[in-house]
Amino acid sequence: MFLRHVYSEMRILLKREYEYYILKKKNPDCEFIRPFTVVNSDRLKLGSNVKIRRNCYFHCGGYEWSGCNGYIEVGEGSWFCENIVLYGAGGIRVGKCSGIGAGSMIFSSRDDYSREYALLPYIIHQFAEVVIGDYVRVFSNVIISPGVHIGDGAVIGAGSVVTRNIPPWTIAFGVPAKIVGQRLKDMPISEKLLSQKK
Repeated sequence: MFLRHVYSEMRILLKREYEYYILKKKNPDCEFIRPFTVVNSDRLKLGSNVKIRRNCYFHCGGYEWSGCNGYIEVGEGSWFCENIVLYGAGGIRVGKCSGIGAGSMIFSSRDDYSREYALLPYIIHQFAEVVIGDYVRVFSNVIISPGVHIGDGAVIGAGSVVTRNIPPWTIAFGVPAKIVGQRLKDMPISEKLLSQKK
């Protein structure tokens, strides 16, 4: 019994190590700080110089309950702080040079809790792609619901729950998140900094 348990745990560990090895081989210029868990890493596409910090969990879908669909795509130069959860069964796209703060959660699927399904002995899921544009800042402990689109350059304040689309170059905050201001969009900060160095 004990040896069966050890064998089972070793298989899980070896599978995880193999997926990490393939991920590093496929993305040599990306930075991963472990532990970092990816479910179905073949459905994860990363641009160059993506940084993923410790204790992140990326579920890329691909199981029967998601209709074998799902993916997570991340543009170049984007980063994810510690303890972030992404459930990509409905698809998640993050643009380039965007940052997701510690403890944030992004969901592209949810349980259908409507009355007609309440008495079923299994869960009915709903799926909707989440799109986060370029140069977006999502601060700590934000929850993003299925189907939300966050426009380029938007800022989401810490602790917000985003249930609706956020227009480009706006600042949103609250539960639920509401527009509270505008962000200057004349040029991304990285370009401003580069121009100041010349």
